[in-house]
Amino acid sequence: MDWDQKLEQQRAEDVSENNERDLTASRKKKEPHLLNLNEDPQLSGVVCHFLGSSETTFGRKDADPQPTITLNGLSIQKKHAIVSNSDGEVEIKPGSPGAKIKVNGIPLVNSKVLENLDRILFGSNHMYVYHNPAKADVPEGTPATIDWEFAQKEIAHAKGYQTAGSGLNKEQQRVQDQILELLPMVNEVNAVSEELNKHRSFEIVLISGAAQEGKDKETEVMVKMKNLLNENTWVWGRGKFINRRYLIQELYQRFIDGEDVSDVKDNDDPFWEPPEDVLIGTAHAFLQSLGYSLDFDDNITVTDFKGTDEGKLYITIKPCTQDGKPYTDEEYVDDPSELLGKPYHIKIGVINGDVHKARYSKGLMVKYRFYEETEYTETPMLTGTLSPEWNHSRIVSIPVVTQEVLDYFETGSITYSLYGHQENTAVDTKRKNLTTKELRQLENMQEASAKPILNKKMSVSFGPNGEDETTHLKSELVLLQKQYDRLRKKERRMQDICEEWEKKPVEDQQFLPFYRKVHAVAFSSGSRLKSRVQMVNKEETVSVYSFEIDHEEPAANQQETPTLQNGVQESVPKLEKEPLKTVVPKGTESKTNGIAIADTNENVPMTNIVKGAQESSAAAAANGNGNAAAGAGGGDTPKGKAEGSKACLVM
Repeated sequence: MDWDQKLEQQRAEDVSENNERDLTASRKKKEPHLLNLNEDPQLSGVVCHFLGSSETTFGRKDADPQPTITLNGLSIQKKHAIVSNSDGEVEIKPGSPGAKIKVNGIPLVNSKVLENLDRILFGSNHMYVYHNPAKADVPEGTPATIDWEFAQKEIAHAKGYQTAGSGLNKEQQRVQDQILELLPMVNEVNAVSEELNKHRSFEIVLISGAAQEGKDKETEVMVKMKNLLNENTWVWGRGKFINRRYLIQELYQRFIDGEDVSDVKDNDDPFWEPPEDVLIGTAHAFLQSLGYSLDFDDNITVTDFKGTDEGKLYITIKPCTQDGKPYTDEEYVDDPSELLGKPYHIKIGVINGDVHKARYSKGLMVKYRFYEETEYTETPMLTGTLSPEWNHSRIVSIPVVTQEVLDYFETGSITYSLYGHQENTAVDTKRKNLTTKELRQLENMQEASAKPILNKKMSVSFGPNGEDETTHLKSELVLLQKQYDRLRKKERRMQDICEEWEKKPVEDQQFLPFYRKVHAVAFSSGSRLKSRVQMVNKEETVSVYSFEIDHEEPAANQQETPTLQNGVQESVPKLEKEPLKTVVPKGTESKTNGIAIADTNENVPMTNIVKGAQESSAAAAANGNGNAAAGAGGGDTPKGKAEGSKACLVM
C-alpha cells in the first residue's frame, strides 16, 4: 500500500469517527445514558453507555448469556445489574443477590427509578453519572456539575463521615482529604478480601489525639482490619495501609494470572498480622472539682471510636496531703485562685472495671497520664475476667499551683485508655464454613440492627479532643451539687441567726452584732463553716462557728489588727470606732490563765476577754511564762498563742 492509499484510508477513518462522534452527540441529546467518572478529570465523560432499549444488562464477559454492557474488575458479578426503560422512565435493580451497586452513595437493595444526574457505582471502581435529556430537572441540592470528588464525598457521607466543604479548620480539612483518599482504597481491599476469601474486613477509623500515645497529637485517619473468624482487630496508620494495599494488589494480580494463592505463608500474606494488644476504647474524667479541692469518683463510660459503649471504669480523683491522706470538707475553697502559689497533691485511682465483650477476658489493662507527664501510667494486665479489680492508685504532686494548672483543672481531663489482650483462638466451625462475603453481610446486618438502639440510648457527642460531652456535663453536675450543698449550709446558718435574733427581747436586738454574724457566714469559705472545739476545763465539746477576718475586703469593711502585749494579735473589725460588742455568757466563768470561758447564759462584752488576754500576756512577759494566752484555745506554741486569741462567735 503506497502513501496515497494510506492517506485515503486515514481520511475515511476520520470521516467515520467524526460521523460516529456526531451520532453519539446527537443521541446524548435525546436518549438517557451513563457517563463515566474518573479521578483524572481528563478521563471523565469518555465512556458512554446508552440506555434507550427496553432492557440493558451489566455484568462480566464470561456470563451466559453475555450482558449488553461488559464490566471487569473487583466485585462485578456475571449478571450484576439490570436497567429497564419504559416510556422514558429508567429503573435500575440488582441482577443477582448481593450485587454491589450504590446510587447516590446508598447501597441498592431493590429497584429504584433513576433521576437526572444520579450517581451510580457498580462494584468497587465503575462510577457513572446518569443523564436523561427528556427529564432534565435535577433533585434539590444536586450541583450542576458532578465530579469524582463530589461522588466520593457522597459515599463518605453515607458511611457517616461529615464532609462539609466550608467552615473547616486546617486539621479538619486534612482529615477530610485523607478520608476521601482512603475510602476507595478500603473498598478495593475489601473486594479483594471477598474474592480471595481472606476472612478480613477493613474500615476507616478516626483516632483522636487524646487516645494516642505521645503529646500534642492530632486526630489521625487510620484503617482497622478485623479477623471475621475470631474478631481480633488491628489498627494501621495511613502509610502502613497504603503499603499493604500495594502488596494486596500484587497478590490479586497473581490470582488473576491463574496462580493458586490460597496457601500463601503467613509472612508472605499481606492480610496476615500477629496478635497484639488492642485499644478497646477510651473514657474521660474532667477535673473541675480539683479547682475547689473537692474529690471526684464515678463509673465513667468507655466508648470506642464509633461512640459504642464498651464498658465502665470506676475511677477516683481526690485532693490529698503529701502522704496520701484525703482532704476533709474543711479544705474546700470557694475560689480556685485561693490555691495559687501553694503545693497541691492528688491521689488518682483506677479501682475496677466492667467490659461487655467476652473475647477481652484474655487480659485487660488501663493506661493514662496526668497534666504534663510524658510517660503513661499502666495498671497490671489482669486475665480471666471481664470485671477486673485493679485497685490501682498513685499520688501526683504539683510543687506550686500556677494559673496554667488552674486552667488545666477547668478545661482539661484525664483520658483513660482501656486495652485488651488478643490471642489466636480456636475458630467457631459455623463461622469458618461461611465465606468472607457472607460474614461481612452478617456483620453489616448486626450493625444495622444495633443502630436504632445506639441512637436511642446512646446519643454521644464528642469535644475537639474526643471527650464525651455527656461525661463532661455529669462531672460539672457533681461539682455544682457539692457547691449547692455548701450554700445550703450557709443559708441554714443564716436562718438560725435570724430566728435567734427574733427570739431576743427588743432591748437586746442590737443591729451591729446581728450584721457581723450574718456577714461572717455569707462571706466565709468552706473551711470556716463549722468545726468542733474542746472547751477549756470542760469535758464536752460544743459547736463553734469561727470566721477569720479577710484582710482583702473593700475599704468600707477593712479590718485593723491591733497588737497585744507579748506579740499576741487580736482581729477586731473597725466599725465607727466602737469596740467589738460580740458577747459570751457571763456569771460562773471558768478561768485559765486569766481568760474567761463562758458557763452561763448571761452576756459579757468581748472586750473583757481581750482585756483579760492583755493582762495575762503582760503577766507572762513579766514572769517569763509563754503560756498566758493558751487558755484562749491556742495551745502553748507561738502559733497557738496567735490562734488562741482570734475572735470567736459562739452561736
